[in-house]
Amino acid sequence: MDLEDGTLPQHKSINAIHIRRVEFDPNLVVTPIIPIESQPQPGWGLFPDDAKDDSVLYLEQLIAGQHSFNKHM
Repeated sequence: MDLEDGTLPQHKSINAIHIRRVEFDPNLVVTPIIPIESQPQPGWGLFPDDAKDDSVLYLEQLIAGQHSFNKHM
């Protein structure tokens, strides 16, 4: 989505209170709307100059395993 002025367009039925309620809801569950599929080829999207970060690798494993994330982790 291209943003003309660098911000999202205003939505008349959503206000800051609604956003705060969602952000602080301990029971909020987020599900991807785009299915997570395996990469077409091994190494796709990897760059040789990228440093390997163990925390990123761990997070990628959780996502690939369809882990259910919550705010109290």
